[in-house]
Amino acid sequence: MDRISTVKQILEAKFQESEIEVYDLAEGQDYLGIKVSSPAFIGKSLLEQHRMVMEVVKEPLKDDLHAVQIKTKIKTL
Repeated sequence: MDRISTVKQILEAKFQESEIEVYDLAEGQDYLGIKVSSPAFIGKSLLEQHRMVMEVVKEPLKDDLHAVQIKTKIKTL
């Protein structure tokens, strides 16, 4: 399984009922873009939202990753 699919699967398991997009920003899967729209972010600051995402993906991204771009949004049910 490639890095994009792995990261998306991990995020979907953690952030249920969320819209998640993971994409390659530099054609090599070493610079990934992550967008998460989730009800889990209700009441959280933008920094807290980004930390929540990074906590989930830091382990699978620790090897051979140059950078990650995170965009989060609160999703109301």
